[in-house]
Amino acid sequence: MPHPVPVISNEDDTSDIVKVSPPSSNTYLGVGMDEKPRFDLGEKKMDDVQAMVDETVRKVRAQSDRLQAVARPYAYRTRSFAEQRPVLFTFLAIFSALSIVPIACFAGFIISATIFVVGVATIGMFLSILTTILFASTILLPILFFTSLLSLITLSFLLTLFLAQRLYTHLAESTTAGADYEALSKGVRGWLDETTGRLPALPAKWSDTGGEWRTSLAPNTSEDWRSNAIGMKADGALGEPVMVAPIRPHTLDSSAPGINL
Repeated sequence: MPHPVPVISNEDDTSDIVKVSPPSSNTYLGVGMDEKPRFDLGEKKMDDVQAMVDETVRKVRAQSDRLQAVARPYAYRTRSFAEQRPVLFTFLAIFSALSIVPIACFAGFIISATIFVVGVATIGMFLSILTTILFASTILLPILFFTSLLSLITLSFLLTLFLAQRLYTHLAESTTAGADYEALSKGVRGWLDETTGRLPALPAKWSDTGGEWRTSLAPNTSEDWRSNAIGMKADGALGEPVMVAPIRPHTLDSSAPGINL
């Protein structure tokens, strides 16, 4: 008994290109009539393949129809123009074919030149701005140095005037009863106490024994002044020891300007 083969359908079908007819119920692979059909699995696979082919053909046909719908008016116009003016159409076709490469090169050159010019202009702009800033800085920096020096000189002059005014005030207060050495020393010591008191990092106290000015980083305490309550000072004229008054820390007058140096 001969083996059955798939039958190719010759019918016109707008949706399918190739259609495989299903095997008949009398189709068997075996040589005997009592054998079981062996086309069950193959038939299922062929149906799946046929469905995939049909879906692909449908998508391609739909896309082709859309492209044709868009290009059909231009195709009709081109064909009409070619039929009406064949000489001009032939010239334009040859001209377009020969000019496409030069036009593409020209467009590429224009784009490249534009990018290059814009890049050079941008770099030149930044360099120009930087040069202008540096040139202006060469003029500004000396001016700023001069103004800072002038400000320092002015500040020093004002501080000198202020210290001189405070020294005069202390001397005037200490010499109210009489202008002698002790009064002047008291005024100077008071002025020094006030001046150093305006410097928080450098408190100071007066040494009675040696008659010299000592500075200390620690603040003066009552014990320090109590230990110097009675000091001995040699009298240069008589050469006899005399008692001097205890030295107390100078208290800033409330009327004194509150300026810290």
